[in-house]
Amino acid sequence: MARKYGRYLPTLAILGMACGGCAGPVFGVVQPSRSASIAHVPKPQVSGLSKLYTRRPNRKAYPVNSAGYIYRDFRTSEGVDVPYRLGNSRFGLTMIKSRYGTATSVVAATVEHGRLYHFSRRPGINTYVAWFYNPVLPAGDPYRDVSVETVVNLTPMQDGLPKGVISADALHYHGSVPGWIAGPNPDICVFGGPGVAP
Repeated sequence: MARKYGRYLPTLAILGMACGGCAGPVFGVVQPSRSASIAHVPKPQVSGLSKLYTRRPNRKAYPVNSAGYIYRDFRTSEGVDVPYRLGNSRFGLTMIKSRYGTATSVVAATVEHGRLYHFSRRPGINTYVAWFYNPVLPAGDPYRDVSVETVVNLTPMQDGLPKGVISADALHYHGSVPGWIAGPNPDICVFGGPGVAP
């Protein structure tokens, strides 16, 4: 029986080599071009906000199922610790996932490596912008480059830490972000740089 399978292996290997570099459908799966330089979404830095709870036991920590619970935390290039709270329908992870669908890794990359803008006249509100692109899509495709805007509220909550990320959506999109931003795969979601997409 092994010999029968062995007869087909060279054929499958040749077929795989022929299709491995193509940027089109291969057996129903879209594969990125192997010549594309793929830079992964920058990995989140650990800011150490979770350590603050052990250092300051007099501060009230939020329970796991509450809106104030810190799901993740990030550190900006300016050294500001930014919590990503569980939130509710008005802010945080719950609102961002239900309204826009922006992936947590994209939110992290935008806050930590994005450009700081001050669009808001309200003190304590910072806006970070970064752009991402999908190398599978051709250069002229309007869905290839996406600028993500993440709004951070630095007003402290009961635990003494900032409210944190309150919104994260794609500029020039109404409603949810493109699917490749909602569930990024390093082969199709590449961090382009700080600021708005060129």
